[in-house]
Amino acid sequence: MKEFMWLEQLQRDRDVVAQLEAVRALKTLPTKVVSSHLCRVVLISEYYFRIRVEAVLALVSTRYCYPPQVEPDSPWNIRAIPKPNQFDNLPIISFARRLLLLCLQVRDQNNNSPSVCHQFFLDQLVYNDNSLNSYSDAHYIATTIAAMTDSLIHLADNESREQLSEIFGVKKSFCRGKYKPAEDIR
Repeated sequence: MKEFMWLEQLQRDRDVVAQLEAVRALKTLPTKVVSSHLCRVVLISEYYFRIRVEAVLALVSTRYCYPPQVEPDSPWNIRAIPKPNQFDNLPIISFARRLLLLCLQVRDQNNNSPSVCHQFFLDQLVYNDNSLNSYSDAHYIATTIAAMTDSLIHLADNESREQLSEIFGVKKSFCRGKYKPAEDIR
């Protein structure tokens, strides 16, 4: 089938299985049009949450969903401040947690997570607001910490450490010789 047929099926068909089939087919057709339609599926909450999760998974595999290098004045450096938590129903909780885990799969050709993902995980932790929520967000925070850790764990060289210090706002003067790099601790 052609790309536009899958897009029509995704938008017009009310059958969840047909939508799932369309998303999986569009995953193999990484174009800008497909990427923008998959972004729309992710953002519209009327879609079944499993379809939204599959759309995020398909976006991860396309090359148009994130830039290879981010410049300092790029729109990609905008903070991802989340809405206050409202875990009133299971699909919202499931989608929020799966979104974090799927962002973890975004990797470059060297199997490194882009700094945009690191900043996204950090923003989810820093700006997490559970004040209006009647349910605990402990599992969500644990998933966020686990995803952030998995995206950062492989960074061992000095250049990557400098990147981490920029992300977390750590200055070298705070260390004052007390910090030992991972290579020295064995």
